[in-house]
Amino acid sequence: MAAFSARLPKKVRLKNLGLIQYLFSGANEKVGKYPLLLFYGFNANTEERGVKVMFSVSKKKYPRAVDRNRIKRLMREAYRVRGFENLVASKTEQLLLAFVYTGETICSLVEIEKSIDSIYDVLTQRVS
Repeated sequence: MAAFSARLPKKVRLKNLGLIQYLFSGANEKVGKYPLLLFYGFNANTEERGVKVMFSVSKKKYPRAVDRNRIKRLMREAYRVRGFENLVASKTEQLLLAFVYTGETICSLVEIEKSIDSIYDVLTQRVS
């Protein structure tokens, strides 16, 4: 019996510098629900379909790597549980997502899940 993996697969992570710059260029849209801000856009220049995602926490607000890593871990878990992959099942483009943590303090998993749920609802309306 295979063990259940709660990790975010490598193929889902957004790591291409060109795509990241395109996503933050200002030509794409934003959705904000405290303590998160979501930048999203579509990439039609690829054969790949589905969702690519990245998570970011400001080094200026959280100078300790331990804090940044904890926040990113909480965001990844809330994202994984919510299931954003269903958003682009019928689309012919790749959806690019960048979650940016804007909170002043480290929020709990429940607060981050509420924020991601409301962002998911708004994003579902805009994408469809």
